[in-house]
Amino acid sequence: MGQAHRHFLTLLLAGVSGLAASPSKAAPTVIIVAADQRPAFEQVIDGFIDGLKAQGLTIVRRDLDPDVVAHDPLAADLVLALGSGATAAVLARAHHPPLIHAVSGRPPELPPPGVGAPIVAGVSPIPSFADQLALVRAVAPNLKRIGVVGRTGELGFLATARSLPEAQGLTLVPLEVAGPEAVAAAILQAADQVDGILAGADPRLWNGNTLKAAVISSLRVRRPLFGMATSFTKAGALASVAAEDYPGIGAEAARLAQEILAGRGQNLPRLVSPKRSLTSINLVVADRLGIRPTRGALDAAHEVFQ
Repeated sequence: MGQAHRHFLTLLLAGVSGLAASPSKAAPTVIIVAADQRPAFEQVIDGFIDGLKAQGLTIVRRDLDPDVVAHDPLAADLVLALGSGATAAVLARAHHPPLIHAVSGRPPELPPPGVGAPIVAGVSPIPSFADQLALVRAVAPNLKRIGVVGRTGELGFLATARSLPEAQGLTLVPLEVAGPEAVAAAILQAADQVDGILAGADPRLWNGNTLKAAVISSLRVRRPLFGMATSFTKAGALASVAAEDYPGIGAEAARLAQEILAGRGQNLPRLVSPKRSLTSINLVVADRLGIRPTRGALDAAHEVFQ
């Protein structure tokens, strides 16, 4: 595709699959709603369309302000919403077509499922916890006590996470914080209890100021920070795993779309993890902390800062 400034685009993707239109029935229509043309959205859209090429669909692209989305008819069999604003605008409607959301910043709050409730599914904007643990083991296998930063009352999942294959040999230490302003202090206070710090994949905790303070604290106590986005590594984390394979996210959204359009949407999980995560490593930080990332981790990294 590659057209970064298209505002309205209609594509007819002809095919011979079970979803293809018959002479007596119009092709199913999918509307893609995005509030802007950021590169990540463009890559998701390309992956989504590539994944549906044989499905006989009419795909309509609309770049709309969220306020416009709230009043647009959205006459379609399915909506793909990209970004938090577009997703929230669709969900705010009293009635909307089946919805797939992606690149939403953080998973949206959804109404409880039920009979007659709109179908909503999405591709998670954050990496899985298993992938985060795998990163720690791959980059710095000598670290054993890992502090996991999370909001107060929301780290209960660690009890079951300890049984993950990726957690074997690691001691997971919960570092509960009331909010973003408490993250740096929690890292300083935990220095004697942990060998490394894992940024819990909760976007509500992390902003530019929080990340800067967390990096400064981790370097001060010489405990490497592991992040949930490439921006963490660039800012001074030792390494990060990120749900930033945007063509792959688009392909996964296409798979969800096929299930919904085939009448199997009610059986879908509300949120699926991306099939592939991207890793990044900061060798400047590694050198400062006296850590030598493994050759395997370096070879597998999508980006290495040095």
